[in-house]
Amino acid sequence: MPVDLDDMFATLGRHADGIPLVPAEQARHRGRQRTRNRAMVAAAAAVCLIAAGVSVVLVRHDRQSAPVTSKRTLPTVGAPVEFGDQARAATAAGTDGRLYTAWQTLNGQISMNAVDLRTGAVAWPARPLGSRTDELQAVNVVPRALVVTLRRGSATTMHIFDPADGRPRWQLPIDARDDVVRHESVLVRTSASGRTEAFDWATGARRWQLPAPADRPVHTVGTYLDRNEDMLLGRPFFFTDDRLVQVTRAGKVQVRDITTGELQRTVTAAPPDADPRSYFAYDGWLYNDEHECCERNGYRVRATDLRSDAGGSRVVFTRGPGHQLDMLQMCGEQRVCVSDQDRNGTGTVSVLEAATGRELWQVPGAKNGTSVSTVHGYTLVGGADGERIVHDRDGKRVFSTPAGSVTWLDTDTLMLLPSLVAGPAAKVTLPDGKVTVLGEVPPASDACAWTPDRLACPVGTSLRLWDLSG
Repeated sequence: MPVDLDDMFATLGRHADGIPLVPAEQARHRGRQRTRNRAMVAAAAAVCLIAAGVSVVLVRHDRQSAPVTSKRTLPTVGAPVEFGDQARAATAAGTDGRLYTAWQTLNGQISMNAVDLRTGAVAWPARPLGSRTDELQAVNVVPRALVVTLRRGSATTMHIFDPADGRPRWQLPIDARDDVVRHESVLVRTSASGRTEAFDWATGARRWQLPAPADRPVHTVGTYLDRNEDMLLGRPFFFTDDRLVQVTRAGKVQVRDITTGELQRTVTAAPPDADPRSYFAYDGWLYNDEHECCERNGYRVRATDLRSDAGGSRVVFTRGPGHQLDMLQMCGEQRVCVSDQDRNGTGTVSVLEAATGRELWQVPGAKNGTSVSTVHGYTLVGGADGERIVHDRDGKRVFSTPAGSVTWLDTDTLMLLPSLVAGPAAKVTLPDGKVTVLGEVPPASDACAWTPDRLACPVGTSLRLWDLSG
């Protein structure tokens, strides 16, 4: 996961209640950045779905139900984690049953702690980190490490801690031009010079390294699998597939074993586009966009077969003049989602068969930027007028909601939350669309974390934990 995406997550989290969908200019700006800003765009799309909106109304088969209301408070778990002042916060739920939170108060002090998700009991107490000149960016969890990203001026540093007790382990400075991939076994960094290194999570020891070759890599990405849709369920994200993919300046695509750095194969593709919006590896394929000099001259989607040395590449999807790409991402079940917009800002989402690029179905998207996320065969699309629409695997519209705060609670369950003001939390089961009102919650002041049974949100001067199992 590239480091400046940490900043994107932190920023989206801090402002999620104020942006219903990604604005067109923001999408274009991010598109002009290097591949590292797109490697996790699917997760960012999920975060963008948590946006402004007060009403929580479900529409099934285009029939609007009565507004969801509640007279009881959502049951709390344990005591609040007190920040001591107004604070920005970043929190992540680990697979170990703990919730990790870092916060920065108005005086600049940064602290972090861990609590037990089941009981709310403190696992280890708050401890300071960094300095008051640092800026908190993000908190992430991998199987053997807790990662807190801090920025000081233009410099970014990843601080790695022992999740068992919060003790510091090691640090890694990251340049804005570096590509960074988080794998369950190692942390890989490719510098702008083309040097690639892999570090052990527990010790920081260099596991392997590759000097910068004459034909240096310009894009380094991890490989997604279908099960990586879990990242949209509030779970920690890290790559589990051992294929590391590097695209060189000359256009060669190299597949390496991420645990050893060993070169497995080289596939000759077309020379990489000078300004790609997206470059991502999905199972046995690498996808990237290609476009002309100007914003509205159309684009192409190229697929490179990574399964053999003679795989080659070809254009599998094309949109003509008047269209620009917003997002290219995995869509589960060996599918790829492409969202774009025309000259009027009208959005379109196309779902493609991953191997062939054959269009399976297409639906309207939101104006000036569309959010898309797929879990367990259901695709949640940000539609026109702030509507969120769920389609099944065949593209059939299952239901929709105007609620601004919509995310995946589980593989067949959505969670609806209020934004900006106190209101009811509710869950919606699929495919029947049944709404269960869980109780009232206060407005979150930063991005929340969740599991199927727990919801954790910063609320100004503290972090609160609630029970969602009712």
